[in-house]
Amino acid sequence: MIISVFAGLNAMPENLPMISSGQMTALPLKFDHYGQGSPLVILHGLLGSRQNWRAVAVKLKNSFSVYVPDLRNHGTSPHHDSFGYDEMAEDIKCFLQEHVGAPTTLIGHSMGGKLGMRLAAIFPEMIANLVVIDIAPRSYVPIDKSILEALLSLELGRYSRLEAIFDDLATTIPDAAFRHFLLKNIVRDKTGRYHWRIHLKAIHDGYQDICKDPAIQRVTGVRTLFVRGGQSNFIEDEDLTIIKSLFPRSRVKTVANAGHWVHIDAPEATCAIITQFVNPNILS
Repeated sequence: MIISVFAGLNAMPENLPMISSGQMTALPLKFDHYGQGSPLVILHGLLGSRQNWRAVAVKLKNSFSVYVPDLRNHGTSPHHDSFGYDEMAEDIKCFLQEHVGAPTTLIGHSMGGKLGMRLAAIFPEMIANLVVIDIAPRSYVPIDKSILEALLSLELGRYSRLEAIFDDLATTIPDAAFRHFLLKNIVRDKTGRYHWRIHLKAIHDGYQDICKDPAIQRVTGVRTLFVRGGQSNFIEDEDLTIIKSLFPRSRVKTVANAGHWVHIDAPEATCAIITQFVNPNILS
């Protein structure tokens, strides 16, 4: 599925605050809110943003009060040199306290799924239901490091057309759909120069830690659903044992015709699975 990003990027969004390094600081995350009902919070994956979940959030708003934040160093949320699960967990804990209140359903995709697992383990009283999309509670080989390095090596200031950036990345990133996804993180300022909207260096520097397991130190009793793409290898059959050991109140659902981006490949099925899991009395 290829989504064009060459239109609508002619203006730089609001200035992104850069918070200096130091003690762990909870950042005030930017977010969208949809609908009314019981609270549901969606956490996007690495190099994603709340925009990636807009279509799903719109579908879910008929049943839930949906909050979709940009995680630190992503989207239009503030930048910080410190980037890891501890820092993001503190951000989301404060976000839930300030904006959501009641125990919430938490949905996380990939990196956001690991973050959701971490939150359920350390703040279980804040999580009513957890939905983890296409990621397991284990370490992964850092296969995207070369991609991050390719993005860092781009001299965005020398480009006048986004299509040229797209073409220049083809050698390192042959998947056109993935290049379109990555280019959503580029914006143009009032002078016409392109910039990264994300804090790419902090993400690059923290990437090794993001690939590690989410450091769950204890079994959590939070009711949990793992959703895996049938065409993805991010949750293998051998992962089911550790999933069950750490999340004994869990089940696994496979979406046959979806890859790692389950919510993009199969949005209707994703929404139906989430709704049925959270509200089993609702026909979906």
